[in-house]
Amino acid sequence: MGTDCADIPKAELLAVIGQPIKPQANVVNDKLFSMSFDDYALNGKSKEMAEKMKSDTYILKELAIAGQMTVFYAAPNTGKTLIILKMLIDSIRRRDVKAEYVYFINADDNGKGMITKLEIAEEHGFKMLSPNFEGFSVAVFEGVINHLVGADDCAGKVVILDTVKKFTDIMNKQASTMFGTMMRSFSSKGGSVIMLAHTNKNRDGEGKRVFAGTSDLLEDCDCSYIMDVASTDTPTGTEKLVTFENNKQRGDVAQKLNVYYRSVQGMDYRGLMATVEIRDESEAKKLMQSAHVEQSRKDNIEIITAIIETIEEGTTLKTEIINSVAHSIAVSRPKVKKVLEKHIGGDYMAGYRWEHAQRNAGDPAAAKRLKLIPPAS
Repeated sequence: MGTDCADIPKAELLAVIGQPIKPQANVVNDKLFSMSFDDYALNGKSKEMAEKMKSDTYILKELAIAGQMTVFYAAPNTGKTLIILKMLIDSIRRRDVKAEYVYFINADDNGKGMITKLEIAEEHGFKMLSPNFEGFSVAVFEGVINHLVGADDCAGKVVILDTVKKFTDIMNKQASTMFGTMMRSFSSKGGSVIMLAHTNKNRDGEGKRVFAGTSDLLEDCDCSYIMDVASTDTPTGTEKLVTFENNKQRGDVAQKLNVYYRSVQGMDYRGLMATVEIRDESEAKKLMQSAHVEQSRKDNIEIITAIIETIEEGTTLKTEIINSVAHSIAVSRPKVKKVLEKHIGGDYMAGYRWEHAQRNAGDPAAAKRLKLIPPAS
């Protein structure tokens, strides 16, 4: 029978509780040993660890640092794989990255796309893997990562997951946390992880893209970007400006980066990749403005057609145009005014359809009159 604590005097009980716990000695091979936090301290290994974690060496220039986990969120058809592969190839050419240590895991492609990217990988020396080929699977991926971590063989290796949802359930908090913990083990030993993920279909209240899934992946990574795209149609194809906006960082990475590319009918993937280039902010603003005007033209064809017809009939004063169009097609005056102002400019190919009339000393209202821009030949 044990002693009831109620039978022990309070002073004696407090004295016993206040004493430090002394674990029993463990015996292995007839030898005593004890455990201590000192046995696991990293002191004295800073130089060795620093060598493995090359400070601010970029895997992707300005965006992804070696030894970190970086996530890029984007909607389908933004061009995320195209841009990431182009920037990776540029890094290989600059010798910032050793091609033979790069593993691009293509899990989100069709047969033709896989072959094209495999040919690109073979040309530039990095390795491409894909689930269901050569026995590779998610289980094999996890096994290799755990083996590299256990063997302390992660330094310098780069893993690119396209897309991450094929390797974990990003909607499941527990699954995402376990995946993040595994990849953190890899990056903490010098490996680099680049993950491509999707955004939600709906934008937030400010019109910006929002990452899909739980916040666990974002919380576990070192760096994250939301990508958005603006498109402009041209006579021969489409121009796109992709904006990378940083929403988490550890290290010296860009807060914002603008990347341009264009497609022409009949252009193959290599040709498309050859057009990818970084644009400065002033160039980006011009392209963005053109894209917004072009999108407005597509969205407001009825209003634009009515404005053109009204000007052709001889009504050129802004206020009169707005009143006439609003009445004729039953659209609010503010809506007509917004479209009217959006498409005042001098370049027909950029989506503008009318411009201000020349000032006339005999017409005080000339500055408020509009004239049509002739279609580009």
